[in-house]
Amino acid sequence: MLLSNCEAIFASLSTDALAIKSLVGDVSVLIVQNIATMTVGPVIAFTANWMLALIILAISPMMLIDAFIQAKFQAGFSAETKEMYEEASQVANEAIGGMRTVASFCAEKKVMDLYSNETSSCYLSSYCHGSGHQQGNKAKVSAASILEILDNKPKIDSSNNEGTTLSSVDGDIEFECVSFKYPNRPNVPILKGLCLNIPSGKVEIHKLKLSWLRQQMGLVGQEPILFNETIHTNIAYGKQEQASEEEIITAKKAANAHNFIYALSQGYDTKTPT
Repeated sequence: MLLSNCEAIFASLSTDALAIKSLVGDVSVLIVQNIATMTVGPVIAFTANWMLALIILAISPMMLIDAFIQAKFQAGFSAETKEMYEEASQVANEAIGGMRTVASFCAEKKVMDLYSNETSSCYLSSYCHGSGHQQGNKAKVSAASILEILDNKPKIDSSNNEGTTLSSVDGDIEFECVSFKYPNRPNVPILKGLCLNIPSGKVEIHKLKLSWLRQQMGLVGQEPILFNETIHTNIAYGKQEQASEEEIITAKKAANAHNFIYALSQGYDTKTPT
């Protein structure tokens, strides 16, 4: 798998570091233990019962072949599982890193569906090729901790469809002689003497449908957030319903980016690395 973004690299480093730790620690101990067993075991076996020892020695090649086949199979399965984990971790890391963007677009369900799709194959592989049942107790403790986080209900549920919507949005916002400049660029004023008055429609905001309200607003952060998807998908990210091609092109023309995107080799299907 080609690691072309920081989320995939982070996931790969975390899993690989644990694998190396296991190799240097637990596996090294097992190697020494197995060498000692193979050295001392035959001596004890021939001393106790040489006929039975010969029978076991005769079938040893079959046992070695079986162990070799299992090792080959597990190696391929481990690589497949590692790649699945990196893809799922990438989705989670992007969502956490762009948490404000996800929340502003009410895209929590979209992220959860995408994460579920990425992890469904991992669950299937785990059931088909599961091992390590002796670690069940540790897994139960870890699962309880994870489920506690997943079961946590936010005070504000963005997926709640209750609430009213308005035919038009009016807000009473007033700025009087507002000035602003960044501390690291004190000589470059961003706002100077701004006066702005926006009358309200006198509607209690907590009665409005949250997802609809956020659709009426736009979030402009200090740094742009791009998800590891196509340009087309990134543009349509904040649209609750399916965005049409015309809407996407109109949005990019308004941002003065249509010509730049269209000139790319894959156009709107170009993948945006994070």
